[in-house]
Amino acid sequence: MGVMGMARWFRVSRGWLAAGVLVATALVLPHVVSTFWVRLVTGLVMWIALAQTWNMIGGYTGLISFGQGAFFGVGAYVTALLIERGWPFGAALVPALIFPALLAGVIGLPTLRLRGAYFAIATWAFAEFMRQAALVAEVTGGSTGMRVRLILDERVIYYIMLGTAVLWLALAWWLLESRPFGLRLRAIRDHALAAEMLGIDTTRVKMQAFTLAAAVAGVFGGLYGVWITFLHPDSAL
Repeated sequence: MGVMGMARWFRVSRGWLAAGVLVATALVLPHVVSTFWVRLVTGLVMWIALAQTWNMIGGYTGLISFGQGAFFGVGAYVTALLIERGWPFGAALVPALIFPALLAGVIGLPTLRLRGAYFAIATWAFAEFMRQAALVAEVTGGSTGMRVRLILDERVIYYIMLGTAVLWLALAWWLLESRPFGLRLRAIRDHALAAEMLGIDTTRVKMQAFTLAAAVAGVFGGLYGVWITFLHPDSAL
């Protein structure tokens, strides 16, 4: 093995070692720290995963969207309402993925043809509409908020949040860095007109990214509602 080969082997080995230490730490963390730290790390993991949903829209596609919070809130309320009606936790998460995706499809049809500040304003208006609707709707508890009964232990929520975040981050990396999908998004971000001239259906590709990001945000919203056990439009939307 030459010098370059050894250097490459050491770099790879250090990377795997660091990953192994990180995984081991994450797995044993709930058993060696207090509930406060478990909740803190649970929230941190959730926000990192949510940041990647926005990164798909803002970072890779170049669209400033204020709608992610609304999709997150829809997932939270849908899951909470279904759990209160006796649905199992896993089954209640499925509509938390589907409803935000469908909503994103409906909202995206007119708004994704807009560019720049116009798209940002349209998504802000949508998010504000959803917040105001939740503030007056009886089913969401209105301005009083909505209690969600505790159904899972703090440690269980931590592991579910961690596992879901890892799966999402791995999927996002695969789509954005290893597949043509990511190249199309970057092409749209850098020069939408040139991307269209190259044969990229920019509206369709943006819709795919917008819908996927909304669906994932909805899933984490559902996890958030079960974890935090209280929802209010000002914090969940």
